[in-house]
Amino acid sequence: MNKKSTVISEVSLYDGRHQGDKVREADPNGSTTVHDVNRTQRLIDRLYRDKVLEADLYDIASELRDLHEKATLIPRVKAADVSRPLGSGGEGEVNSAAWGALMVRLKKLRPGNKKAVINYCFFDQPLGELKNLISGLETLRDR
Repeated sequence: MNKKSTVISEVSLYDGRHQGDKVREADPNGSTTVHDVNRTQRLIDRLYRDKVLEADLYDIASELRDLHEKATLIPRVKAADVSRPLGSGGEGEVNSAAWGALMVRLKKLRPGNKKAVINYCFFDQPLGELKNLISGLETLRDR
């Protein structure tokens, strides 16, 4: 079985709010599986699809989102620590290299732009004006 994914067709997902691909690929057991992959799950993906963000600004926004996700990893699954009370979660791990790279970029932004970039890119929340998001991403592109 070919391990490579093959896009069969484009699909409309969630009553047309999202676009995706119908993909055929091998599952972990080597059998063939067909499933949908959402290409517009993140807010920045939809802004790019709707031509609100240019390709280069979308790339910057995606890079920031990826750095944020790498910097704030969820805890690894570990053997249960019986000395901890039930329900107490593990501490999040921090990827210091990704965190440092993210902070270098965010420090270049003005406060209003920083708020918009963080909310739109990291938390998929359209908080702050869209013009501040675009201005912030343009600042990062130009430096």
